[in-house]
Amino acid sequence: MTSFESKTVRIAHSSERVFELLSDLSNLERFKGALNAPGNEKLKITGYDKDSLSIEVSPIGSITFRIIDREPNKTIKFEAENSPLPLNLWIQLVSTGENETASNLTLSLSRWSPSHCRKVLIKWPICLSYCPTNKKLF
Repeated sequence: MTSFESKTVRIAHSSERVFELLSDLSNLERFKGALNAPGNEKLKITGYDKDSLSIEVSPIGSITFRIIDREPNKTIKFEAENSPLPLNLWIQLVSTGENETASNLTLSLSRWSPSHCRKVLIKWPICLSYCPTNKKLF
């Protein structure tokens, strides 16, 4: 398994409030204009509901992230559907004070194999540079 972790960010709200906002994806309505703003052509939100978020990522295509687990005030776990690679994503929340939360995002590529790389060569050109077995592809 290969994973990538973001920097930890500080949020000036309680972990309860942050979890409440992030664990219901229909709350994205508040931010839709900013997220689909001009200049952000590589990533476009195409749909969402309480449990899923669909995005269009250039040059990959459409990917839907579905919430598969919620641990109140601590973790929100997502699994990608219709993704060229098996992706999992989770948001971790840690209360660091009454009105402060530390958060980071982890992206995990599970079951990475040469066959996954072959499937995405057309859609995801950068796959070869990340695939640990790229010399065995051809």
